[in-house]
Amino acid sequence: MTDHDPNNLENSDNFDRLLANRQQIAEFVNSFTSERVQRKAFEAVVCSLGLVNDDSASSAPVERLHVVPPATPEAEDAVGDETGEPDAASPTRRRKSKSSGKKNFTVPRGLNFAPEGHPTFEAFIAEKAPKNNDERSLIACHYLGEMMGIVEVGIGHILAAYQAAEWSAPAHPDTALRAAASRTGWLDTADTKAIKVVWKGENYIATKMPAEQKKKSS
Repeated sequence: MTDHDPNNLENSDNFDRLLANRQQIAEFVNSFTSERVQRKAFEAVVCSLGLVNDDSASSAPVERLHVVPPATPEAEDAVGDETGEPDAASPTRRRKSKSSGKKNFTVPRGLNFAPEGHPTFEAFIAEKAPKNNDERSLIACHYLGEMMGIVEVGIGHILAAYQAAEWSAPAHPDTALRAAASRTGWLDTADTKAIKVVWKGENYIATKMPAEQKKKSS
């Protein structure tokens, strides 16, 4: 008589319990991602019910097991296959290149920074003497719109002015311009394709640039 002989009342009762709980047992076993671990888990369940023999894992009428794919590539890498070798062809293991997030802006060519009837951009910079990027962007936007007659001044135009003046442009000019607008109130950047100098900015150019030099004591 084998260990799970149906004539054995104790084993027969355990076998009935196995049948009655096969759905829960299957869910428990399938919670493991490795097929090898699943088999071990099933054998442990059968052993706990006292139904162990050489063919118990194959003869028990429990729902067919399947390997549940891991939720993330990292978990899949940790499990591997039965041989322990990673599947190089699996698309979940391919590394995704990280984007730097830096935007590219088109800088228009051929802009005339010496328009007729107005001082050159170089001369205007020398007159106003901007000290930081907030003031440089203000001067650039003002000059592009008021003296060069560009109706819609975009970020690319301002970058062209930076290049003409040989200034180092911010790494993220769109973010820098919005921050400057919020901080100073000189620019309207609601539409970055049509940036405007507001009254406060125009007034700053007219009255605060260049900064007044301290009078030397006599």
